[in-house]
Amino acid sequence: MRPTPLPPRPGISTNITLLAAAPALVVRKDLHPALVSLLTHAASVNPKPGFDRSGEPILFYRSGQFPNANDPEYEVDPDARAYYKSGELPVLLRAVGPFSASIGAPFWITALAFLHATKFVLLAIPILSITIPMTRFLPTFYTWMIRQRLLRWYDRLKELEVTLDHDPTPAQLAEVDEGLKRIDRAVRRLRLPRHFSDQLYNLRFHIELVAQKLAPRQAP
Repeated sequence: MRPTPLPPRPGISTNITLLAAAPALVVRKDLHPALVSLLTHAASVNPKPGFDRSGEPILFYRSGQFPNANDPEYEVDPDARAYYKSGELPVLLRAVGPFSASIGAPFWITALAFLHATKFVLLAIPILSITIPMTRFLPTFYTWMIRQRLLRWYDRLKELEVTLDHDPTPAQLAEVDEGLKRIDRAVRRLRLPRHFSDQLYNLRFHIELVAQKLAPRQAP
């Protein structure tokens, strides 16, 4: 507490010392940091005037003295002290808060972003370091997978063609014929992106070539 001298009044020849506690804005320790910053901002941008409604000077504080970061009795919250130092709200509260309010999002989203922004950034750095190279690798991997699907049918087609090249028996010819029909049905059901159409039609053309190679041997 500090003594505040009263101004002299008519009929009073001596000053009277008034002892009064300095005003303080006090909150609970468990109050969310985002609310601490907002309350400090609200109190700072709406300062109490130095005069009351009747025009008399207010004796308990001077204009612009409350609130401030120097309190001898209570510990100043770090978020409030940061506001006093910069004179403005943190960037996240200034950016995320109005946006969340405009879309009708609850305040807890803004509070969560404000409280864990540093963690999000630190977590995003390793994620991006992995994701960015993967975005370059994934198209190559996808193309490789499509080619593997086509090559699998080429391998089976090659096996049938090799059978035809080694003087097959009628039973083997029947197996080759059934195998060609099975491959042809499976290939016709394949659903591939449009830019793989040329490879799909090449496969169907090679199936037809093997079928033409088989046809003369089936005639007898």
